[in-house]
Amino acid sequence: MNNKTNSWKSILIKTALVSFLIIGGLSIYSNYYDGSNGESHMTIEEIELGAPTKYLELVGDYNKSFWGTEYKIKGKIINKAMFATFKDVVIEVNFLSKTGTTIKSKNYTLYEIYNPNSETDFTLNVDNFKNVKTINCNIVAALPNN
Repeated sequence: MNNKTNSWKSILIKTALVSFLIIGGLSIYSNYYDGSNGESHMTIEEIELGAPTKYLELVGDYNKSFWGTEYKIKGKIINKAMFATFKDVVIEVNFLSKTGTTIKSKNYTLYEIYNPNSETDFTLNVDNFKNVKTINCNIVAALPNN
């Protein structure tokens, strides 16, 4: 009988220990994921707004003017974000020599609203510089539209 009592005590202690670990683990998990641990959790929109160049894409083409004094850039800004709306997209235009060396870089701001999952056309006329063979463009910044 003493052996059976020890066996039941051992089982009860092990069960209590396992129960304690499970309840404690669930409590920690619950506190971590419900925000009560003091950490803030970002929404998808906040994440998107924090990385505009990840969600905004520029596609387009350009032509040199008849006299060669400027370039006309025509394209689209594509907002691939699901929730974030951006505004005032900054485009960096790089003016390159025939060897691919950057002669000059200049930023231009497009003062428009860019809604989620949308495409917005733009036209931009920029001055040309001496010894420029080609140009390229990319988005370097945008503001959240709050």
